[in-house]
Amino acid sequence: MYGFHKFILKHPLLGFFIYLILLLALLSVDSMLYAVLPDADAFITDLTAAAILAFIISYFSVPDYLNKKAVLILNNGANPEELFDVMSICFNRRLNKRRHFVFASNYAAALLEMGRAQEAYNVLYSIKDSKLISKQVFGFVFYDNMSVACEELGDFIQANEWYVKMVLHYNALPRLAVMDWATMHMRLAEIRFDYRHGNFAAAMKKLDAVNPANLTQDIEKARLTADIALALGQKAYAASAMRYVIAKGNKLYAVQRCREKLTELESEGI
Repeated sequence: MYGFHKFILKHPLLGFFIYLILLLALLSVDSMLYAVLPDADAFITDLTAAAILAFIISYFSVPDYLNKKAVLILNNGANPEELFDVMSICFNRRLNKRRHFVFASNYAAALLEMGRAQEAYNVLYSIKDSKLISKQVFGFVFYDNMSVACEELGDFIQANEWYVKMVLHYNALPRLAVMDWATMHMRLAEIRFDYRHGNFAAAMKKLDAVNPANLTQDIEKARLTADIALALGQKAYAASAMRYVIAKGNKLYAVQRCREKLTELESEGI
């Protein structure tokens, strides 16, 4: 169903014509229906109305379905480029403010996974004044993505400011609303903050408490392990973590970064 929904989203007019063709096929059996149904005209009318209604419902529900499916696939280490077109179409479908905010946040996350920090920042900046951020249970992910985008762009002051907002938002959440993946997300963000401020030993110690909830978090943990180990002078350990990222990370941007660093280490005989 994922492929069908993606097709409908990318080619709505063509999808509508397919529905019409199916309707015509149903209408072609009109004469046969008369033989078994005394009220065939009413049946055909109801069937036609039901088909049109089904198309309308599917067309407007497709973005939500595809967005959730794309996030699920991305979290399991899929190539973000394969999902980019779907997420970009969802992002550009401004059906209402809430859905646009959710689509924009996920679209930016995909951009970050592709190493396109400036584009991700621009998308996130366009929704930064949304009142929905404070109303969303996982609005802290928005703040974290802003922090990561700023860090990638070299603006560490803004990165720290967005990190503080993320922590405040997360700490204000009802504990029952916080899932395991959200807790791990926060721990990884805290470790990135420590690493950014040179607290390498503390960051490495905190990594032990991270139990990734999905493959993307697993890759992020390994990437941070490599960066922190390298900062601590543990080159062999860093190389091992980099090889893990390369083996498991498919086409996430983290793989490219680790491959470049690993090439340098291997040139030193590590």
